Amino acid sequence: MAHQTDAGRLYQSIAEEVFSQEQYMQSKARKSALEIPELALVHLLWRRLVKDQGEIFQSSEVRSSWESSFEGTARVDLMFEVAHGGTTSAALIEFKIRDTETGYVRDLDKLAQNASRAPNSRRFFCALVDEFPDKAHLSGRIKTVQEWVCPNNQYKAVSVASPGNFRQFPTKIPDFARPLECIVGMWEVVRGDA
Repeated sequence: MAHQTDAGRLYQSIAEEVFSQEQYMQSKARKSALEIPELALVHLLWRRLVKDQGEIFQSSEVRSSWESSFEGTARVDLMFEVAHGGTTSAALIEFKIRDTETGYVRDLDKLAQNASRAPNSRRFFCALVDEFPDKAHLSGRIKTVQEWVCPNNQYKAVSVASPGNFRQFPTKIPDFARPLECIVGMWEVVRGDA
């Protein structure tokens, strides 16, 4: 049985840390959180999630690592192994920053494969989506994730927050003349009949 990860609290910690990094990057380097290399952002998020792990994973026995696998799963960006009652389960998290729909689907498919290999895990996909403010509510990448069903129809992605309630904030990337919004989206990959 999968542990009692508080998905809402997990999302809140991630969204708050991304916003904190945005503020830091803008004030110190005139850059956006969207410009942080993925591995560096994963490390920053790992630090925040370790700090909040008691509230998120509702256990004092949590081990974490990045670029790891659990019980034969494909490697994921972040993994939290949670011990409870003599068993171990895991939260597996994949991240994407400013990527394409194809990149999103590739990670979702990987998380679905991990579900069949490690049924006592919970699988989350988090994306930092860059979008023009007038198009943020129409983001094709968010729509792709919302409508994704794995090829065998066993798994689907379910928003941790409704897409209209995803944390978003204005950002500025020097290469863009127009302002952008950074949308922090997060979904859980669950069984299709869930």
